[in-house]
Amino acid sequence: MRPREHILKARRLDASLNKLSPENDFEMVIDLCMLAATHLLNAALHVEGVTHGHSDQPHTKIPPMEYYCKTPGEVIQRGTDALAVIEKLRPTYVRGPKPFDALVAESCLANYATAKNCFLKVIGDAANSREWSELSGSIVESTE
Repeated sequence: MRPREHILKARRLDASLNKLSPENDFEMVIDLCMLAATHLLNAALHVEGVTHGHSDQPHTKIPPMEYYCKTPGEVIQRGTDALAVIEKLRPTYVRGPKPFDALVAESCLANYATAKNCFLKVIGDAANSREWSELSGSIVESTE
């Protein structure tokens, strides 16, 4: 996928996330935070030139970032660290039997906000360029 498509998917996932109750829908909150942040990570990696074309990073550690010819910058790394915290929740709370705690959802949403802000900072308005997709119009929202 190209950056603009990643951003559009992340925006739709974010809109769905905002319809959920973190306490009652915690599995979906974790999954949507992870998926939306991963789309923004991929857009940021493309914009920064770490990955190209349709080479997408499915998880923070697979493949390892060392696999690429260019190392992601510090801002992407901060966002990736926050996304990794969300990824670690999934086996325990979404696939596993551990009882839910309200602090889990709070932590997940806080890490999602950090990851989202970091990735959008890298993306800036670069993804509005026609070269990134066949889609038209501005799609990146301000992080202010």
